[in-house]
Amino acid sequence: MVFGCTTCVCRDLSKRAEAEKARAEAEAKYKMLVEQVNAITYIAEIGIDGQWFYVSPQVEAILGYTPEEWLGIAKHWAQLIHPDDLPTVAAAEEASKSGTPFQAEFRIKRKDGREVWLNDTAVVVQGSNSHPVMEGIIV
Repeated sequence: MVFGCTTCVCRDLSKRAEAEKARAEAEAKYKMLVEQVNAITYIAEIGIDGQWFYVSPQVEAILGYTPEEWLGIAKHWAQLIHPDDLPTVAAAEEASKSGTPFQAEFRIKRKDGREVWLNDTAVVVQGSNSHPVMEGIIV
């Protein structure tokens, strides 16, 4: 006589689904906030010539560049800073390498050539693959 053996394993995935739904809702709310506030938000490598990974759509209203245009030139953004203000920005960038929050007020040239004053504040956070990045807001 042969008897069959069946094993059944069940898991309740409802908590996981609820957590994923809550995360998606939080991300949507965060994105809405970031894209509605009258300020530029960004994520960039530490250092004045670091790569920028994200810039919010407000960059177009404030600096005249589309996000895509800004990301294309952002590695050289220091060239747009008023020469008298460059030492301030460079010092803030250098301090951020040791984890100090970045804070600087400076003049920068818009796409149309006009100069505007900006206040840039950022914090250093752990990025992907343990590579720290700066997450900031510019008004």
